[in-house]
Amino acid sequence: MQQFLENIIPNVMSKPAELLKAIIDTLIMVGISGAISFVLGLIFGIIITVTKRGGVLENTIVYNILDKAINIFRAIPFIILLTWVLPISRAIVGSGIFLLKTRE
Repeated sequence: MQQFLENIIPNVMSKPAELLKAIIDTLIMVGISGAISFVLGLIFGIIITVTKRGGVLENTIVYNILDKAINIFRAIPFIILLTWVLPISRAIVGSGIFLLKTRE
C-alpha cells in the first residue's frame, strides 16, 4: 500500500510528519467550525421556534427577520454547488444552462 501511495503522491509521502500535522489541523478547523455552527444553529432554531405564530414568545417581526436570514444562508451551499457543476454540465451537454426544446 505504501509503495502504491508513493507512486501516486510522492511529494506527500516524502513528508509524513507534515501530512499528519495537516490532517490534525484540518480536523481541528472542522471541529471548531462544526461546534460554532451547532451552537448558532441551536440558538437560531430555538428563537425561531418560540417566536413563530402560536409560539411561547410570539413575535412576528423577529420571526420574519430570522426566517429570511436563515433562508438566505441556507441557499449559499446550493449556489456553490451550481458553480462547481457548470463546468461538468458544459463538458457533457456543451452548455452551462440547457433548455429542453419542445416540438411545435
